[in-house]
Amino acid sequence: MSMYRRALERARKRGVGLILYVGDWDPSGILIQEVAAREMDHKRAIGFHRLAITMEQIKRFRPPSRPVNLKDSRAKKYIEKYGDRCWEVEALRPRTLFRLIEKGLKENVPLSFWQKLKPEKKLPE
Repeated sequence: MSMYRRALERARKRGVGLILYVGDWDPSGILIQEVAAREMDHKRAIGFHRLAITMEQIKRFRPPSRPVNLKDSRAKKYIEKYGDRCWEVEALRPRTLFRLIEKGLKENVPLSFWQKLKPEKKLPE
């Protein structure tokens, strides 16, 4: 976690205003989200937004789950809050994941930034 905290601090110093995150819905994936919120919220420096996989997406797309690893020290707390199943972001269909990320980028990255990039290929509509 100290490496993760250092990465957040570097992002803050570089003027990053928002981190868009894609991660698993499991004890570790949830912890990353909680640490980022805790570390950055008190400084009000960087927002943190999970693009995928969310509980809403799990309910909507019904990707396959796996049992929570009971050897994980965070498992008990996770199970109390979310149950004994967890989901990897890779469980979403690739096209679904692509669309979720694309939507999140379009909603959160200013058009002026995209215009500066001059991509070789146009993003699909």
